[in-house]
Amino acid sequence: MPKRVAILFLVAVSAPAQAEPGSQTISVGVGYSTFSIPDHSPDGTMLGVDYELGLADVVMLRVSAGGGMYFADERSYSAQGVVGLTYQVDVLRLVPYGSVAAGGIVLGGGGIDTDIFGLLELAVGLDFRHSRHFSYGVQIRSETYVESTSFFAVSARVSWRL
Repeated sequence: MPKRVAILFLVAVSAPAQAEPGSQTISVGVGYSTFSIPDHSPDGTMLGVDYELGLADVVMLRVSAGGGMYFADERSYSAQGVVGLTYQVDVLRLVPYGSVAAGGIVLGGGGIDTDIFGLLELAVGLDFRHSRHFSYGVQIRSETYVESTSFFAVSARVSWRL
């Protein structure tokens, strides 16, 4: 009997793989973020948009842009963009994924000089596939700049498969 229950459970939460070459996804995320440079480490909010294009069954090309506003002694801001690859395990309704990307970020305001930094990004997330064309989940991003600075964000996101 427990074996039948387990099989029924797997059938209920399983769905065929959605990531296929040429598939497209648009995602919007909002959440908490912070960046750290010498003598400045404010907390704030961020808004991001991702576009993903399926290259293979589990590999996506990802283009991402976002911005943040931070509230310390004075208001500061960030704007960043990256291009990279996402690997997703797209077999069940719960879709874990990881991403590696490179790009740049602009930091300014809040008593700091506006400057542009190169960055490398690592991201992980977990989406719940609500239907073939809609999912939602959580994403964690960590970005590191060459000049001993960093960016961290945790966001809720919603995604639409085109």
